[in-house]
Amino acid sequence: MPQTFVHLRVHSEYSMVDGLVRVKPLVNRVAALGMPAVGLTEQSNMCSLVRFYKAAMGAGVKPIIGADIWLENPDEPENPFRVTLLARDNDGYLNLTEIISLGYTEGQHFGKPIILRKWLEARPKGLIALSGSKMGDVGKALLADKPELARERARYW
Repeated sequence: MPQTFVHLRVHSEYSMVDGLVRVKPLVNRVAALGMPAVGLTEQSNMCSLVRFYKAAMGAGVKPIIGADIWLENPDEPENPFRVTLLARDNDGYLNLTEIISLGYTEGQHFGKPIILRKWLEARPKGLIALSGSKMGDVGKALLADKPELARERARYW
């Protein structure tokens, strides 16, 4: 069986700040390359969801629904962590929309919707968390040469 590759974290024009990719050309390219799925994870929103879902289903590509969020950083509140959340199922979708909504209605700090850990902990069902790479809590600890803190943070997830 040939190996396949799936992008799990793509920003489109709906990410407002850093996305340039248009949804339909993205899905068409993914289909042309024979990729079975693609994850569209806008920054702090899911505004592309309907357009993305319809385009992906129409092209025979599995749409992976998610979002990049800013997670509270208690040590440096002005530098939140980045985490990618993917919806595994309908419960995950509902929880993700609620978490993002809380960020906008109750978590506005430093011009960003900041997500509190307690909101995630109260709504884990159906969600998959990706590390956030060098912007995530584990990645930032590793870059600061704090391996014990990185291990502690990894255990949390």
